[in-house]
Amino acid sequence: MASDILQVVLNHTTGNITPVNKRKQRDCLIISNSIFQYFPSGSRLDDYFRRIESIVLDFYSWFKDEMEATLNIKNRHIMLLKVISTHLNLSFSSCGSDQDPDDRDERDIDFAISSYKLQKQKLPKAVLIHSREKYKITFASVKSRDFTAIFVTLVRPVATYKSNLVQQLQQPTSTVCASTFKELLEDGRPIVGLGGKRPGEYPNLRQIIRTEAEKLANDKEADKANVLLELLKVYEWSEGRKPDHIVKGKFNMLEDEVMLKVIFAIMKNRYAVHHYQIAKDVIVNNEYWAVKYGPRTRRIVEIIGRLVNGGITDHFRSQQELMEYAASQNVLKVYFAQFYADADGDPENDYQDEDIHTDSLKEKMSWFQRMKSNLGKFQADLSAVPISLSIRHFQIIWILLATGTFVSLASFAYESLHKKTSKKWYIF
Repeated sequence: MASDILQVVLNHTTGNITPVNKRKQRDCLIISNSIFQYFPSGSRLDDYFRRIESIVLDFYSWFKDEMEATLNIKNRHIMLLKVISTHLNLSFSSCGSDQDPDDRDERDIDFAISSYKLQKQKLPKAVLIHSREKYKITFASVKSRDFTAIFVTLVRPVATYKSNLVQQLQQPTSTVCASTFKELLEDGRPIVGLGGKRPGEYPNLRQIIRTEAEKLANDKEADKANVLLELLKVYEWSEGRKPDHIVKGKFNMLEDEVMLKVIFAIMKNRYAVHHYQIAKDVIVNNEYWAVKYGPRTRRIVEIIGRLVNGGITDHFRSQQELMEYAASQNVLKVYFAQFYADADGDPENDYQDEDIHTDSLKEKMSWFQRMKSNLGKFQADLSAVPISLSIRHFQIIWILLATGTFVSLASFAYESLHKKTSKKWYIF
């Protein structure tokens, strides 16, 4: 089915585009290795693209091991290059040492043209195409109990007298959290990232925030610009890989909005992490693609245009998002496995001797597979995770006890006053 869809895509883009003589030497198509999670060797690139069928199918058919599949998940940029290279009979391997140049201007097709500076740099040398995508940066902050709201909830039944105290107490606990970048900076908790990126080529988060700060400064919004610049000073890119800190709510996360929503949806449903709230304050950046001027420019632009207008790029993106969710579950499974390494011990002593927080994802997954083979089937269950208790865990109990005492005394006083008033009425 997937291969049939790809064939339809290839046929769809044929149209009136000038055919290429396949008997001639295949022309080289220069790209960036940043679109791959792990870059295949140059000599194997053509074979790599030839074998591609679809993002979803390849995720399950190329690798028997789910962790290996996660490390090699494909993306919409790869699928776009697959269609272009197949239709125009272009080669990646024939580029030799010229493949993956350091100078972005040397790439025939370049993705993630995000900053205004890079867009201006590209304009004289390439055709800029709006990808119809927006890169969004936001944050997830720790929710704290709103003790004022709790007190009001407990006192309200006394004021109205007829209200149901049990019904009031059964309502969800009120919480407060940072909702703007300024409040995030003032929160005091460390601001961290997950230390990774979604499959494909994406802009640098720091660069986008810095560009946004420059834009705000030019628009005479110096206060907002300073907030973003201060965020960059305290932002730790990879410190969010510590699930024990996530469970305890020790830091806030600043990241790609799509990545945050996927990660916290999984943590909420599978690991009972409910104490984070994704903010509505967001930095939005339009994404452009660039096609270098040359003999093939017109044909490449026409193919991209037909893929975009026909909804094929949206199809590639939806497939990628589906696999991102599956891959994120595997990644979180690896990171949360450290709880069990702490509790049960790793027979090979890998976790104790290595700093798992700073290892690459590939090393973590290798460690995870070794742990599974020694400890047996791994079943993630957050209820088995031991969490040390402190006085702060009992704050709400003390507040309830104090408030309950106050409510009891107030009710007693009210009843006594009501009885005295009733007696005086009858005597009169």
